Parts: sequence; structure tokens; C-alpha cells
Amino acid sequence: MAPTSTSSSASQSHRKRPELPLITCSKCGRHTIIELEVKKNDKGNRGRIFYKCPAHPNGCSFWFWEEEYVEELNAIAREKAKDEAMLVEEEKHIRPKNDELVDDIRALVCIGKEIVSLLKCFLFVFVCALSLAGYACVRR
Repeated sequence: MAPTSTSSSASQSHRKRPELPLITCSKCGRHTIIELEVKKNDKGNRGRIFYKCPAHPNGCSFWFWEEEYVEELNAIAREKAKDEAMLVEEEKHIRPKNDELVDDIRALVCIGKEIVSLLKCFLFVFVCALSLAGYACVRR
């Protein structure tokens, strides 16, 4: 994977492949990946682009040749798409439950309104009964 002795340069403003995003390291999750170019003719790799975590090799194993980095980005994109698809699928299962809950709440609100209407009727009848009872007492 990674050559052991490679001279390289890292200039973010003079990147060879600016269209490739420099992601947060997928191995350690702490650093932004850097793009480097092999400067020595080590094993015929002069001019090749590679991507690594700044913590490599001291604690992080993220190191890819340009082609492998593209494959890594595609794998990350596929995983993200799969995760998003799972969220959409979960949403499909959650939404009907939420719709059922909304329907139940609407039904309870209707029942509550009916109970309030009945209580108003009982209160009206009670007040009328008291008024008639009071009127009957006064007449005697």
C-alpha cells in the first residue's frame, strides 16, 4: 500500500486533482486528508499522486494511491447512499404509525368535544331545574 521512503510535496493551492474532495479521514475521523505527489523516482512512482491522513503512519493507516483514493471515495458514497436509502425506508414505516396516531388524536378530540357539549346540556338542565325549584319555593 504505502511506500516506505517517499519524498513528496503538499501544496493545497496547487493540487493536481482539485476535483477530488479532501475528506475527513475515514479511519481516524480526526484529520482532513492531504494530497501529495511523489518527487523521487522511487520504484518508478515519480509524479504519482497519493492521499494520506496527516497522522499516517503514526496512529492512522489511511494511505491510498490516487486510483485507490477514488475507489475509497466511491465506497464511502455507496455506503452513504445505502444509509440514506435505509433512512427513507424507515421513514416509510414510521409515517403510517404517525398517521395512525394523528387519526387517534383527532378521534379523541371529537369525543372530547361531544363530552363538553353533553356537560353543557346537563349544566343547562341543572340550572333550569334550580331556577324552577327556587321559583317554586318563592311562590309558596
